[in-house]
Amino acid sequence: MVQKIVAEAGLRGVTTVIDMSGNEAAIKQGLDVLAPGGTFVLAGIPDEDIKLDVLNHSVYKEIKLVGIYGRTLWETWNLSEWLLGSQAQQAPGAGIMIAAAN
Repeated sequence: MVQKIVAEAGLRGVTTVIDMSGNEAAIKQGLDVLAPGGTFVLAGIPDEDIKLDVLNHSVYKEIKLVGIYGRTLWETWNLSEWLLGSQAQQAPGAGIMIAAAN
């Protein structure tokens, strides 16, 4: 899966990853597809501590890790639902969702 995502994104990976699952395997895959200098947003809540390869992901790839705290639950769900609906589209090579204006 990682190789397919990187191949689709081109260059060296996607520029932004947003994890909403808190799942260790998903977080590690997200870090693997993230391009050097990219941004990883941790919005999910893991059930337990997660072991990450800080040297390779943070130091060598110079990624930015961003945590989300105090988000508003219903607004977050509504925005996610809207982004996943017909109003959003995948930006080619960007690895992020772009909302289309009505």
